[in-house]
Amino acid sequence: MKTKVFIFVVCSMVFLYGCSDKVPQVQHSADTKIFHQIDPDQTMVEQPILIQLTLPEQVQPQLSKVTGVNMYMGAIPLVWQQQTQTRWQAELLLGACAEPLMQWRVTVPLLNGEQQLSPYVFEFSTKQH
Repeated sequence: MKTKVFIFVVCSMVFLYGCSDKVPQVQHSADTKIFHQIDPDQTMVEQPILIQLTLPEQVQPQLSKVTGVNMYMGAIPLVWQQQTQTRWQAELLLGACAEPLMQWRVTVPLLNGEQQLSPYVFEFSTKQH
C-alpha cells in the first residue's frame, strides 16, 4: 500500500510540475500537512538554493542532511530556521561535480514535542551552469 501511495505521489508531482508555471509544492505522503518548496529556477550549482518547509505547528525539523543520489558526495548538513509558526527555511550551497545533472536527497528528521516522527524525505536535482 505504501508503495502504491509513493508511486501515485511521484507521478502526481511529475504531472503537476510539467503543467505549472508556479513553484511546485510537494506534499508528504505520510502527513497531508507537510510540504516542501524549492524554486526550480534556483537549482544551479554554486548558487544559494532556498528550501522552504511547511509543517504542523507542533512539529519541528531537526538537523537534516543532503546526500547525492547518482554520485557519492558525502552528507551535507542542513540547518532550518523558523520563519513563522509553521514555516521553516534553509539555505543550501552545492558545489559542481562531474555530473551535468545531479540528483540529491534531503532527509529531514522530525520532532513532535519529545516524540521522534518518521523523517520527511524528498529529492531534487541541480544542473551545471
